[in-house]
Amino acid sequence: MSLYALSLLIVSIISAALGVSVYYRNKREASNKLFFICAIAVAFISFTAFMGAESFDYSTAHFWFRVGFLWPFAQTILYLFILAITGTYAVFINKIILILSFILSLVVSVMHLVTNRGFCGVYEIGLFLAFCASLESIY
Repeated sequence: MSLYALSLLIVSIISAALGVSVYYRNKREASNKLFFICAIAVAFISFTAFMGAESFDYSTAHFWFRVGFLWPFAQTILYLFILAITGTYAVFINKIILILSFILSLVVSVMHLVTNRGFCGVYEIGLFLAFCASLESIY
């Protein structure tokens, strides 16, 4: 196991544990719920990257790249968490912006799942495999 893969696994474990501990401190607060969801999303993304890095063949690494299709939702949830923690509820309450944020995340997730846009392959670095995601393959 490489140091890169080990760091991804450690990030996944710490993020999940931190999210659960913050959630159980105060279950009723919206910022704690959003932090929990964001921490679990980061843990999921780190775990899929870890599994992709630890894959022994290209098809397995590509599979783990596809499993990580939920990454745009982590950014949307982080945006909502920042709005909740700063108290900027004027934008947070606006349901149109909230719905558009999730629709944009859904569109990017579906593109990630069903097309090869933004994915230029799996390449080998030393003893592990890594994903190559570039903006050049989108255009």
